[in-house]
Amino acid sequence: MTKDDFDRPDILNVANPHPESGYAHVIFLPIPCSSSTRKMALVICDVELSQGILCGKSYNTQGELRKHLRNQHPGAIEAITACPKSLDDMTNAIDALKRWCLTGGGRQAIYYPEPGYAPKNSLIQQFCDALERIAQEDPSFGQKWGTQFHRRVNE
Repeated sequence: MTKDDFDRPDILNVANPHPESGYAHVIFLPIPCSSSTRKMALVICDVELSQGILCGKSYNTQGELRKHLRNQHPGAIEAITACPKSLDDMTNAIDALKRWCLTGGGRQAIYYPEPGYAPKNSLIQQFCDALERIAQEDPSFGQKWGTQFHRRVNE
């Protein structure tokens, strides 16, 4: 990935929440819809519990997250399905996740409990890896956006 994959108007101006598909990083639409890859992904609930505090409960499958959302946060979001409604929903979700990583949303989010580092093999992990590499290679990008994109968690 290059800086043009992140630092461009359509990414910076993407609607999140989208008026039709909701928050991209709550629903985690970009995770592929095959059962084998879904089991590798860890998903985190980003529902806001109180001002600035996000739920942070993590699950191994999207199905577990959907059950949690139904049971613990009824009415917080529209009913969700395992797969995106359309290619436009998928594109919006990916662009919203790129902006969330670029602008520090994921790094600065306050979770209770703290979920830790981004899930391995997740889009957030890939985006943060790419952003940190780009910031090292391009000083003007690092000056504009910073050099740290991953969450820093005490182990």
